[in-house]
Amino acid sequence: EDGERKGVSRAQQAAYAAQAMTIAKNRPRIDMFVWFVFRDHSTSLWQSGLLNRSGGAKPALARFRSLAAGLNARNAVVNVRGGVANPAVVVPLREYGAGTAAGEQVGFNYKVFWRGAFVHSGQPSAPFGTDANARIVLDGFRPVKGRTYAVHVEANVYSGGGVILRRVLTLNAT
Repeated sequence: EDGERKGVSRAQQAAYAAQAMTIAKNRPRIDMFVWFVFRDHSTSLWQSGLLNRSGGAKPALARFRSLAAGLNARNAVVNVRGGVANPAVVVPLREYGAGTAAGEQVGFNYKVFWRGAFVHSGQPSAPFGTDANARIVLDGFRPVKGRTYAVHVEANVYSGGGVILRRVLTLNAT
């Protein structure tokens, strides 16, 4: 239950988890991070899971969770200047990457909420980028400095085969 006889300590595993997540965060070309063995198992050649065999959390799990929360590429945290109208946000659309050409227009519906109350909506379009993102402007919206908003976004592209992508962006007006 305590890991590998010849392996690293649980404290060192937690430090490695933080190091790995930081590396992934600082390299924008990394699209996915997978922890190979999530739960230790007697048939595994090594016990590198974030959970032990009985399902108990190792110290690395807390480090992994805390760092992973800020790395959700689909539902990103975006900082904009408070009081400035028409902020732009980047919407990740990786799922469209295989069949959508760079420059193809993507249609959006978005709704902005503050503390659960509806604040603003819009229906912009934007070109699909070579990085599988699109940059949309929240036209007519002026975020109040110090507030955090939820921006619910739906994206639809003709070449997407009718697949609507949904995102919830956290917008911090600083």
